[in-house]
Amino acid sequence: MSQGTDNHSNNASRLLILMGFLWLVLGAGLIFYQLISPASVTVEWNTETELNTAGFNLYRSEFDQDDYVIVNDDFIDSKGSATSGASYIFVDDTVEAGKTFYYLLEEIQNDGAANRYEDDKFSYTVPGMAWWSVVLAAFAIVVGLGLLVIGFKEVKS
Repeated sequence: MSQGTDNHSNNASRLLILMGFLWLVLGAGLIFYQLISPASVTVEWNTETELNTAGFNLYRSEFDQDDYVIVNDDFIDSKGSATSGASYIFVDDTVEAGKTFYYLLEEIQNDGAANRYEDDKFSYTVPGMAWWSVVLAAFAIVVGLGLLVIGFKEVKS
């Protein structure tokens, strides 16, 4: 083989090794991101009208029937009126990954009366790690290892 062919082969091998390393870094980065990203639940609700509504409180429990505690630090002020409703979004970032939580909405009237919407409570299981990130990280790691093996084999030959 000529010197030019050897240099071209070495450059290609180094490129394969570099690409393999970058794919491994991508896979590890995806796993690390999922591990450090905080778990949260986004609760959304709409009202059709809000006659004498001062605002809302959102409650959460780990059990369906009891132990509900308020999760909003500040009162969620009413945005609707007697003739029109509004849309609301609350992000609960005090949850733990892998657990199931039950949510219950409470409407507070201007006179202080409270209406709990027991029939509309719902549950949500906070995922531990997103399935797509596990699949993508595994793919990136396999591709990275494959490129590294091919690159190192090329260097040896």
